[in-house]
Amino acid sequence: MGTTIKNAALEISKRNRVLFIGPPLQRSFQLLKINFPEVRKYWAVFRGKHPDLRQVSDNLTVFYPKTVLESINLIKDNRIYDFLLRVNEKRFARQILKAVQRLNFKDFDVAINPQLVNPLTDTNYPLKIDEYLSMGKPIVATKTRFMNYFGDSVYLAGTREEYVSLIETAIRENSPGKEKLRIDLARSHSWENFIGKIYKQIELLSAIRSNE
Repeated sequence: MGTTIKNAALEISKRNRVLFIGPPLQRSFQLLKINFPEVRKYWAVFRGKHPDLRQVSDNLTVFYPKTVLESINLIKDNRIYDFLLRVNEKRFARQILKAVQRLNFKDFDVAINPQLVNPLTDTNYPLKIDEYLSMGKPIVATKTRFMNYFGDSVYLAGTREEYVSLIETAIRENSPGKEKLRIDLARSHSWENFIGKIYKQIELLSAIRSNE
C-alpha cells in the first residue's frame, strides 16, 4: 500500500474492521511484465510462497486476490468486452467472498478505493469501481475530477476524516433499492454505451453550432 492509502486505511481501522483489497493481477502484466516486483509478489501468492492475507494491525488485513483478470481496456468489440468484463467481475467477486469468509466477516458492508491523487490518477478511470458497483455494495472512494462522474452513486472523500465519516454514512443509508441501482449502473458501462454518449455529445455540439 502507498503511504497515503495506508494512512487512510489505518485511520478507518481504528473504529472498523478493514479488509484492504489489492488490485488483481492483469493478464497483460502477467505476460509482459513478469519481472516487476508487484507481479513477482503475485506469482509468489499463487504458488503459496507468500500469504494472500496479511495482517497489518488488529483491525486491518491486506488481501492479494489469487486470480488473474483479463486485460480488456483495448478491446473494441462490444460483445467480447462485455463478456470478459463479466468474467472478471465474477473472478474478483469470488476472491473477495472467500477472503470475507476466512476472516469471519458477517458482511462486506462497504467497498473503499483510496488512492494518491496526482495528474495521472486525477483523470484515471479506476475499473475497480465498476467491479464494486456490480456487487451492489456502497463505495467510498478518493475524490478526483474523474470520480465526480460517479458522484450520485459513490461517496467521495478528500481526507482521512471524510473517509471515516462517509463509511458510516454509506452503511446507514444503504438499501436494497440503492444496491440494485449500483448493479444496473455497472451493467450500463459497456463500450457500446460509452461510444453512444460520445455521439450524443457530438450531436449536441453540432446542434449548438448550427444555431449560432
